[in-house]
Amino acid sequence: MFAGFPCQDVSKLNPSAPQNRTVIRDASKRTGTVFNDVLAYFSKLEAGNWPELPKYKSLILENVLGLVERPPGTNPTTGEPWPSNLEYCNHLARRHGLLMLAFTLDPRSFGMPVTRSRVWLICFSEALLQDAHMTEADVQQLAQSVILKVRDAQIRDLDEFLLPLSHPLVQAELQRAKQLHAKRLAAEESRKTSGKTKSAKWPETHARVCDQLGLDWWDSGVPAEDVLRDHPGLLRLTDRQFDFLRMVGVNFPDKRKFCLELSQNQRNTRAARKVVSGRADIITPKGMQLVGHQARCLLGYEGLLLQGIHYGPEHFKLEEQDDDLLRDLAGNAFNSYCCAAIWITKQCVMATLWEAAKVATNGSEDDLFVFRG
Repeated sequence: MFAGFPCQDVSKLNPSAPQNRTVIRDASKRTGTVFNDVLAYFSKLEAGNWPELPKYKSLILENVLGLVERPPGTNPTTGEPWPSNLEYCNHLARRHGLLMLAFTLDPRSFGMPVTRSRVWLICFSEALLQDAHMTEADVQQLAQSVILKVRDAQIRDLDEFLLPLSHPLVQAELQRAKQLHAKRLAAEESRKTSGKTKSAKWPETHARVCDQLGLDWWDSGVPAEDVLRDHPGLLRLTDRQFDFLRMVGVNFPDKRKFCLELSQNQRNTRAARKVVSGRADIITPKGMQLVGHQARCLLGYEGLLLQGIHYGPEHFKLEEQDDDLLRDLAGNAFNSYCCAAIWITKQCVMATLWEAAKVATNGSEDDLFVFRG
């Protein structure tokens, strides 16, 4: 069984996450409630409570790195650090008779030019280990060896996942950027005519950051008119986003290959992201990424490709779907390469457990299959 449980309560992007370090233990909020319900449901299926439904033998789950964050301070009684939500996940799995293996995987480990570090959890029935006469250390070592075998240190070229400027989908995006820019200009003119003003907090924040970086905060990051004319995809960006790009050292035209997330506000110099050539930032549901060398925004279709999600001609055509919908789907999706690596690992471990159990029952190793790399 594959299952996801909500990440919002423990995500590092959530300012309230430090107060949610025990949601798994307490079975509270979205993250804790769904995780507890998933384990309860899986246990009932495994026990055969509903004969008409499959009797699963293993469970795979995925969540954000915030799951491993510990609450601040230490337990005054023991002097030990407080447990993380991940440790509570493991404790709860034990109560359900499951061995849980945890891995932190990133698509870059499998040759994908995009970052998306996530915690992956594989759960097996402890009864399987007993039948196979294998220890937890044996299973952990086996699983780790499989993960190392399927890794690929060679990062693929970012252009393999990006459409050329001449592609109809990209041309449609450039037209949308022009239309959006025209609407912004009309709205600004309307505010001037009516005497209304639009306040924003970001200029003050950016001025402070510019001072820290040694930049002249009064300089505008908006490119010259001729640059905008030659690169209409930039017309989608706002003054805040242009200002941010100036602070991280992006100038137009910029020949470097990168996809840089623009939707998050700049807070301080420590939060300033470095532009890494050949790399795409994490794909988020409501995010907006700049494709550096093409001076335009990443399409939802391309976001799905970076997540390792694509369809052949016999399926519905992604190109015909709404781009905002595809971007939202891509942001909510896990990377399929990480998912495949975890599934292969689970299969190898399960095969070894089953074969070892068969040997233990029959007392013969003639047909034993054990993954040895």
